[in-house]
Amino acid sequence: NRAGFVQHALFHRHLPDAHCIMHTHTTAGMAVSSVEGGLRPINFYACNFAGQIAYHDFEGVTVRDEEGERLIASLGNKRVMLLRNHGILVMGRTLPEAFIKHWSLQRACEIQLATMSMGRPLEVADEVVAVHQRDLHMAQPPGGPGAADFAAMVRLVDKRDTSWRE
Repeated sequence: NRAGFVQHALFHRHLPDAHCIMHTHTTAGMAVSSVEGGLRPINFYACNFAGQIAYHDFEGVTVRDEEGERLIASLGNKRVMLLRNHGILVMGRTLPEAFIKHWSLQRACEIQLATMSMGRPLEVADEVVAVHQRDLHMAQPPGGPGAADFAAMVRLVDKRDTSWRE
């Protein structure tokens, strides 16, 4: 997969803290990345990401090395990106951290789609978003972001089929 390699190799080469990178083309992620304004602070999960999402304009399939530098520039110091008209990209220092970021971002996008289909959404005030993010940061679980959530998902998979461990 040339496109996947161009993107992921570049991020791994330039971002020493990006040990796990997840990139998907989900319906909700692609829809939110395709609207003006992107992800808006209109639900609990979206508030987790307010001010922390980078955006990169669609340039076609990512197979040209020269787009790589523009991706890095668009990302800046953030580790979550909505690729316009394309999808979701998250990075984590660990697999559990990337997993919980991706799961939460996907959920935020799903809720935004549902909310906007019903009418004009209520935006959460900036002051409330700031308190939410502060409290979320202070409530980090032992093991780091996503550790407990990822462990729970592994247990669910194990209940269905342990052959993946072989």
